[in-house]
Order: sequence, then C-alpha cells, then structure tokens
Amino acid sequence: MKKLYLGLLLMVAAVSCTNNKPAKTESETQTSVEDSAKNNADTIGIDSTETTPPPAVDELFADFIYSYTTNRSFQFRRTDFPLRKYENGKFAGTVDRIDWKFEKLYYKHSLHIIILDGEKDLNNLISLRPDTVRVEWLRFSKKKCKQYVFARENGCWRMNRINYSSIDKHPDADFLKFYERFAADSVFQSEHLNEMIDFITFDEDNHYNKIEGIIESDQWPAFHPELPAYDIFNIDYGLKLKNQNVRVVSVRGNSNGMSSMFKFVRHKGSWKLVKFEN
Repeated sequence: MKKLYLGLLLMVAAVSCTNNKPAKTESETQTSVEDSAKNNADTIGIDSTETTPPPAVDELFADFIYSYTTNRSFQFRRTDFPLRKYENGKFAGTVDRIDWKFEKLYYKHSLHIIILDGEKDLNNLISLRPDTVRVEWLRFSKKKCKQYVFARENGCWRMNRINYSSIDKHPDADFLKFYERFAADSVFQSEHLNEMIDFITFDEDNHYNKIEGIIESDQWPAFHPELPAYDIFNIDYGLKLKNQNVRVVSVRGNSNGMSSMFKFVRHKGSWKLVKFEN
C-alpha cells in the first residue's frame, strides 16, 4: 500500500509540473495552435521514439536535464515562453515558442565541466538540491558566454531565461582565461604544473580500489588526459566560489561514466595544477 501511495504521489507531481502554468489567454491559445502546426513536421517521427521522462524526473537536476536535452516535446513543455533574454544584465527581448529550436546543450559534445572551489563540494554534488542552475556555454573562440538559466518552481524544473555576456564579465573570468590556455596550449600547460602532482586512479580490475601516488611534472605527458577546450559547457549549481585561490575542475563524459578531476591552486598570482584524479 505504501508503494502504491508513493507512486500516486509521483504521478500527481508529474502532472502538476506540466500543468502549473497560468491558463493561456485567447491570443496565446491561437499562438500555440500556430506553433504546433509549424513544429509538427520537425517533431513527428522523433517524439514517437522518445522515452517518457520518469515520474521523479525533477528529483535531481541531472535527471531533469537529461530528459530536457533528449526529449523534444518535454523541452518545449518545460521552457517558459516567451523566453526572456538578457545582455550583460539588461533585458534584450524574448524568444517565442514558434522560433525556438530544440537545444541539446552540452549533449552535443562528448564532455562538460563543473568548476568548484574545493573537493568537498565535488563529493556533495549528488546531494545538492539547488533552486537555480545555470548551464554555461563558454565560447572561448568568440570570448562569449551564454547562460541557460533553470529554476525549480513548485518542485518542477523549468528554463526561464537566457543570459548573454562576454567572458571578461564572468564572475570567474580570471580562472576561465587561465583554463582556456591550460586546456589548449601544451607549452603553457607544462609551465603551470606543480613540481609534484598528487595522482589518484582506480584499479582496472577493481574500480572500488583506489591507487594513490605522486608524479613529477616531467611525467605529466604520460598521464595527459583529455581536457575540453575552446567551446565548452560548464554547469553552475549556484555554489559560491569563496576561495579565490583554489579551483577544482570536474570533467565528465556525457554518454558514459567517464570522470576526472583537476585541482589548481593559485600561488603568487599564478595557477598551478597540484592534483589529478582519473
């Protein structure tokens, strides 16, 4: 009986999340009809193969964003149209539903990153219950940042705005500029390694068995891991970057369980890699 009751609650919550928006006006209803006609050719044949999001899709942002970026109809339902746009903090217009194109966000790349100011937060990510998450497209090639802003409203995640700005105006601009060069320039990378780097990996035969050690900076090329560079996605869970001299970059695969961690410490104005976990 308890299991049945819990299942009913989750079903009610799922229905609530799709129906918690205000009733549409007559003009909005007409727009929806026009939108449906325009988008039908684009969605039919795709929606038929999409997996229905689970009832508990809003429990973790990771579960929600997977459905949002892989299920076209779900994305349209969970985006607040007309979608507000902001340029450097100033209102810059809206995007109507009829003009919105299905957005895969970081799932169009193989990797994404999460930037924190300590390893403790990295270990606690799965237990976080933030009210706002920003998925940042860091376009280093164009020196621009595009933020997709998601908010949890009445227990349901929705995308409610897009922010545009230059990377120079990003709150963590100093580190981002360093990371850009570190990820893309092997010479610059070698110049920003600590003499001794803490190294952690896992036994190939037993992934629960950690292998810890230290490598010297000249051994780094042998362990050189893949780092996303140029145009990358960062997920900002809303955690304050209080320690301005420590950055932990978690690199995660989008289609597999691949994960690695890089810890940087700033000393006398210069960032150095001090720890790597693979």
